[in-house]
Amino acid sequence: LASNIGLSAGTAINSNAGWLKWIRSGIIMFVALKPLRYDLSWDHIDARGAVFGTRTVSIGGKTYKVRLLTGGDADPAEGAGGEWNLIMYGAHKDMEPNWGDYSDADLVTISSAGNGSYSWCQETSVSDPDRRVIRGWSGVANFNTYASSTRSASSGWRPVLELLP
Repeated sequence: LASNIGLSAGTAINSNAGWLKWIRSGIIMFVALKPLRYDLSWDHIDARGAVFGTRTVSIGGKTYKVRLLTGGDADPAEGAGGEWNLIMYGAHKDMEPNWGDYSDADLVTISSAGNGSYSWCQETSVSDPDRRVIRGWSGVANFNTYASSTRSASSGWRPVLELLP
């Protein structure tokens, strides 16, 4: 997927991890179970059109928007919310709504050296428009913001593929 959209920043990981399928309001999307790249900035992802879904890809004869999850309560965000809370909390065995059986380790939402355990999300920070929402690192419920240019072994790309009609 990264090659398909020209995203070469960072380091590839978890290429065979699988996807979570989510259907809401008639929209079908697939969310990477684990980050697919780490050590890249939000700006790197945005430069490839893969933050808000301006980039599309064809896979198996179907066309998908490539984007990030929403992770804040609004945009700009003051706290946690969005698709992250619906999908990632649902997939987590200890969070509500509980429909999954995955742990923080399974979802890579807990810190370990070089694993991209912070997942970039779409929103800006309410306190600083140069900062972007990032979720995970100390568990699925963790909410934080980083400067969009921040690049670290903890920052990861967990893409969403949204099926286009």
